[in-house]
Amino acid sequence: MAEENNDTASPIPGRHPGAQLDESELPSEIMKHAKNPKNFGILPEPDSQATLVGADHDSVSIQLHLSGVVIDDICFQTTGDGFARACASVATELVRNKPLSHALTMTGTVIDTKLGGLPREHKYCADLAAETIKAAAEKAIEQLSEPQQRMYLG
Repeated sequence: MAEENNDTASPIPGRHPGAQLDESELPSEIMKHAKNPKNFGILPEPDSQATLVGADHDSVSIQLHLSGVVIDDICFQTTGDGFARACASVATELVRNKPLSHALTMTGTVIDTKLGGLPREHKYCADLAAETIKAAAEKAIEQLSEPQQRMYLG
């Protein structure tokens, strides 16, 4: 016998089949960024990039283009679900047009708060996005001239 379709509970984008969650249970920011992520794609000729893989084997890749020490363009890709997309989307928006030093302060808590609160089992997505942003910023700083590096590294 086939299961009856429940129109009030739809799958979260990228979630495993059968894992249903009523979208009304989630903050609208999560759904907005999961369904229409900002800065999703590949950045041609990035100045810096980083890819990290989480414990669940999802990956997030961040690519930066700099104007001096300011992130003037940023893109991401992820193999993760809608929660990973939402987190990476918000993370990239939070550092766009900001100095590298701002990217170094990114935390999963900041992303989680901006999204209105992730479900407990998906908070790691925010941490993965934050750590990937920081890794890309750290690589960018390594490529700066020595006087510019001293501003960041002391």
